[in-house]
Amino acid sequence: MKVLLIIPSTGKLSGVDYHRLFIPHNYLAEQNNDIEYSQCNDLTALTIEELKEFHVIVCNRLISKIGKHKEALEILKQLDAKLIVDMDDDYQLPSWHILYDEARIANHSRDIIETLNHAHIVTCTHSGLADTLKHVYKGKIVIVPNAINPIGQYMSTKEIETDRLTFGWSGSIVHFDDVLQMYDSLVPMYKDTELGEKFKFVYGGHDHKDIVSNSILSVLSAKGTATDKQFSTFSATDVHEYARFYDLINVMTIPLRPNRFNANKSNLKILETGFKKRACIVSPVEPYTSLIKPGKNCLTAKNKHDWYKHMVRLINNPELRYDLASQLYEDVHAYHIEHIAPIRQAIYRLC
Repeated sequence: MKVLLIIPSTGKLSGVDYHRLFIPHNYLAEQNNDIEYSQCNDLTALTIEELKEFHVIVCNRLISKIGKHKEALEILKQLDAKLIVDMDDDYQLPSWHILYDEARIANHSRDIIETLNHAHIVTCTHSGLADTLKHVYKGKIVIVPNAINPIGQYMSTKEIETDRLTFGWSGSIVHFDDVLQMYDSLVPMYKDTELGEKFKFVYGGHDHKDIVSNSILSVLSAKGTATDKQFSTFSATDVHEYARFYDLINVMTIPLRPNRFNANKSNLKILETGFKKRACIVSPVEPYTSLIKPGKNCLTAKNKHDWYKHMVRLINNPELRYDLASQLYEDVHAYHIEHIAPIRQAIYRLC
């Protein structure tokens, strides 16, 4: 079984490329002698004869991410290979999304829907997203949850030892509005004479050249209220290293606003936290609700003031974070790649 992944064969992988295509197929190839995969940036980069060697072609969302959508679909018609389209997100961006105008101009939603409707099978992360995709795709949808291979950067590590309980948030600029939920809780914590000496906050994924990233920094530092001892950053890095961020913190914060777009996202952030054996405070919204057990494997922030309440609780009860982290570590093992990889393998055997 020869599988072609439409992801960069050289250069940087996106987070989606890494988690949904590169890591799963790398694991499959290592565990199965009868499966091998190759990577290419676009179907137009190979000749028809080269493409005819493959039994399955796998892409995420778009058949072409370099603006050659029509050309790629025409090439696909000349092949016997089955197309599998993997989805980890909604097929359309809401008007409030920072990338909305760019996606609208490029007709991304139209191209995603057209790509979907050329698929032999569509895979996606969870049942909620599958239900959304059924509005535009009437074929076979198979749920393939996100998975973690707990080696390298994702090995569980011993917590840092410090006199300040270290909280953290890590993410891209598209989460500015989600992070904003924590602002009213962080301001009084930084300003509190006693509390302010007992905790620290780390912003992971900061890009000092980006306007929105600096806006997130402003929110998380309470507009510069935080001192150097209370706040620091972990610069944006590539997908092969970014989980090292968890080694700098004791507790992960995972804010997410409740809306259709966010509900269709994946639960990757809490999976990473669990496999790294860290405690977390999380918004009790989809896509996290099926995994979280409030008070047992996490603390849940139902409003903008709960972040303060739970952070103070963890500061005053140091042992609680270990209990939460241990339970979450146990619960996320259902998402170990060894359990999820056979789902993809079974799909390919259907092709």
